[in-house]
Amino acid sequence: MKRPARRLKGLALVCGDDVRVRELRHDDFRCGNRDLLGKPFEALVDAESAEKARTFLTEIKQRGAAFDWELNVASETGLCSLHCSGAKQGDGILIVAAESRAQMTALWEHEDGSKNLDKASSQDFHRAVPDELSRVNNELANAHRELAKKTVELQKALESKGIGESRFRFLFESNLIGTLVADTERILDANDAFLKIVGYSRADLIAGKLRWHDMTPREYDHLDEMGVRLLMETGTCDPFRKEYLRKDGSRVPILIGAAILQRDPVQWACFVIDVSEQQRREAAIRMTEKLAAAARLGSSLAHEINNPLAILTNALYLLRMQQEASSDSGKLLQGAEEALIRVNSITKQLLSLYKEDASPTVVRADQAIDSVIASLSQLSDERHASIIRTFETNAELIASETELQVLFANVIRNALERLPRGGRIAIHLSGRRDWRTASEGVRVVVADNGPGIPPDVLRKLFEPFVSTKPERGAGLGLWTVRAIAEKYRGNVRIRTCLVPGRTGTAVSVFFPLLNRPQGDPSLHNSVGKQAVVWPSAKHL
Repeated sequence: MKRPARRLKGLALVCGDDVRVRELRHDDFRCGNRDLLGKPFEALVDAESAEKARTFLTEIKQRGAAFDWELNVASETGLCSLHCSGAKQGDGILIVAAESRAQMTALWEHEDGSKNLDKASSQDFHRAVPDELSRVNNELANAHRELAKKTVELQKALESKGIGESRFRFLFESNLIGTLVADTERILDANDAFLKIVGYSRADLIAGKLRWHDMTPREYDHLDEMGVRLLMETGTCDPFRKEYLRKDGSRVPILIGAAILQRDPVQWACFVIDVSEQQRREAAIRMTEKLAAAARLGSSLAHEINNPLAILTNALYLLRMQQEASSDSGKLLQGAEEALIRVNSITKQLLSLYKEDASPTVVRADQAIDSVIASLSQLSDERHASIIRTFETNAELIASETELQVLFANVIRNALERLPRGGRIAIHLSGRRDWRTASEGVRVVVADNGPGIPPDVLRKLFEPFVSTKPERGAGLGLWTVRAIAEKYRGNVRIRTCLVPGRTGTAVSVFFPLLNRPQGDPSLHNSVGKQAVVWPSAKHL
């Protein structure tokens, strides 16, 4: 590779899909002296940055790229705080790091990685939206990490008593962060930083008006219950996001973590960070992304609707020009009718995409699936199809019930419409862990013994207006399914088989159980497990 005109000081390396270092391209910090080849990328950073490095790699895998993350890299001369960016490149991951953002950008361009840096942003490294979103994510990650660190420090301090109590009091009175002491019913003491966040006065606190349960909107009750349970079991509660109701009735988004002070009577200390500003910036960035997506969708929509309208216009024109009825008239009318049906299907699905929905609530996935099966009973009867349900968990999701029903309806209806007469569908609901994120959650698999999906269609199946049944569908169903799943940090996968006698398709949807303690028994609580054996299932 041709050397640049001026010396670029930095680090450039390539990791394999297993995030182990495969190649060192540029190493001015002499990190390679520690024989990094074949070792995980986290081996480059110190212990404090290890978790952040894993999050950095996860973002690259999920989004295709990560921008301007600050990591503490261990070099021959000691720790260096470096600006890091990375993106998928071929079958590996290219990562560059430098002491300044400008040097990092120049090094990236030198390593010829700019072409693949951000697939989600039209391959433009300098676009403000993903760059700003990365900084917001960094701020939230830093706040989460700092709060977790303070929680651990508090626990250690309380265990040592004496000096530990004085350190806690110093932190409490410094007002650097919202701090409070509470029992199972109310907030017993709080510093000025916390009172400012919730808009209460010290007189209100002394009068016993700050009852944390009353200050919490009902949709967060399940998070508080899990937090208290973790406190009782482990002595600490990892930071999580929720909202408090201010004295004036408005809401404030917060990040909160806690540690046990004493068990008899029960008291705990909490650290609270106001994340209103980060949330506002996050919302503004998401709105910008939605507007850009809407513009792209509008362009595609105009094209897709124009085609059937042109057919309809021409058909009606030719009918009007004909002097007498003929057999051709019936064919022209049929073409016009099919074009109108196509336009109607597209507009109905688009309207359903942008329908305002209620706030997320506690929803049982098995009940949502049952309601969808009942609503599609007429279609399944017409197909003489059998639907076999296997529910291994009754775990609850925090989501919009309407959106979940739209998701399951699209997946199950797609399977029914492609089934041969007398075909079968197997629906399997179980507690699972996502291997990519290590998140516990539930997985729903809908498998059918239909004709399967050709590879050329499968590759672009999640794009708008791509359908396996063009004569009936508008091609927005699976696009909607993925959008809803990703909204709740889930994912969708499709496997298909075209081997004669073993054809079929399986759609797998994963939903993480956010803030759910690991090993939660509800994930494995059987609610009517059945044995499902049918010819195609074992091949999907």
